[in-house]
Amino acid sequence: MNCPKCHGPLQFVRLPDSVDIEACPFCNGVFYDLSELTVDLKIENLMASRYVCPKCGGAMKAGTVFAGKLTLEHCGQCQGIWLDPGEIQTLRKLSGKDKIAGTRGTHDVEAPPPPNPAPAPAVPAAAPGLAAGLPAAPQRRVDPAVAELGRKLVGDTVPRKTSPNAVEPPDCGNWTNPDILRNPVVHHDGREFRHFQTSKPVVSYVLGEFNWRVKAGDLAVARDFICPPYIISEDKTEEDTTWSLGEYIEPQEIWQGFKMEGAPPPARGTAPAQPNPGEETYASMSKVFWPLAAACLCVFMLAAVFSQHRKIQDYSFRYDVTDTEKSRVTLPFDITGRTSNVRVKINTDLDNRWAFFSMALINADTDEALDFGREVGYYHGVDGGESWSEGSRQDTVYLPSVKAGSYYLRVEPETDASGLSYTVQLTRDVARVSYLFYAWLALALPFGWVWFWRRSFEVGRWQESDHPMVEEDDDDDD
Repeated sequence: MNCPKCHGPLQFVRLPDSVDIEACPFCNGVFYDLSELTVDLKIENLMASRYVCPKCGGAMKAGTVFAGKLTLEHCGQCQGIWLDPGEIQTLRKLSGKDKIAGTRGTHDVEAPPPPNPAPAPAVPAAAPGLAAGLPAAPQRRVDPAVAELGRKLVGDTVPRKTSPNAVEPPDCGNWTNPDILRNPVVHHDGREFRHFQTSKPVVSYVLGEFNWRVKAGDLAVARDFICPPYIISEDKTEEDTTWSLGEYIEPQEIWQGFKMEGAPPPARGTAPAQPNPGEETYASMSKVFWPLAAACLCVFMLAAVFSQHRKIQDYSFRYDVTDTEKSRVTLPFDITGRTSNVRVKINTDLDNRWAFFSMALINADTDEALDFGREVGYYHGVDGGESWSEGSRQDTVYLPSVKAGSYYLRVEPETDASGLSYTVQLTRDVARVSYLFYAWLALALPFGWVWFWRRSFEVGRWQESDHPMVEEDDDDDD
């Protein structure tokens, strides 16, 4: 027997007084025989219905009871009644009976005479929605694969009828969560599930039909463990412990499975088992970033090993404001080896003063000049009993791609100091560690962005768990 609404397989449910009914575990509809109802129904205003009886295959008709306050499907051949989710509660309210199914002595049911037994072909109908919270869509057509999708989402469980009476929930006392410090893990099917949350839910009231026997006042300890897109849940009561395994499904997949029009509502927040959209990109970039970073380090080390790092000359000069000639020119010197950089390092004795050095490295054979300038300044003092300093007495500049040849150096300082002593040191073919950091930075920028994107998603996921990655500051500002 299949459900007339979502075509899922019906399951038998044994109620008190040995009454058997057929229920759909996917859309939570229920099929009754009129003889199984304790309520006297007078079905009126019958009209054609596109649903077929799950018991005999006959065409069902839609009719109203209790002066049109409730519409239900009725089979005239086997006298069966189909009730959608929520209609059971409406029937209880209209009849004034909490127990609508059971055994009674005689039956006084006014129903229309059976029509001609011409069974109508089954027409796929829409499922009213799963218990997980999808909106009802009774007029939409669905594919027969809905039954398999429903079984995947809800599971093979049998709905049991419950009472809508509410009670005051019991006091849980000063219950403390031991899993916050223990942070346990669960291993299943080769996966490690990390503890997400432990709670102590209490049933305060019951309304509707559920896939398990539940009553107001029930108390349990619920523990969730995640390994996205999978989640394992443990529900422990005094009587038993139940473990369940779930898998996250995208809303669009559910929407398409039920052939629903439009699009699902926009997602808000992060579900515990929701896959991280940046995880795959992060894993792919990690496989590239670390080998390239190591390769950059190896290249730098090779460059450092094969660099000459050969000292050319050291020059010491003295500047005085009374000097008529401010510039200094060195004797020619040779720069040998392959074309490479030249490091020019300036050291001064500046003290709360500054100086600007206009310099040129000039080829003695071609008169080609590499002009450059550096500013050096050093200041210090005591402010409020604390020492401070700013700047430096030395500076360094690198001249790239200097060919071998005979050169001389011209230096012309400009300063507010009356006297200045300074030295200029020239070094050939120096490996620059800054190039290594520039290469690492170029690699780290896209990798860091992906890492931040992935981490932001995880922070949002774990913020509602027992193990938040970022602690919230609840202190109010004064």
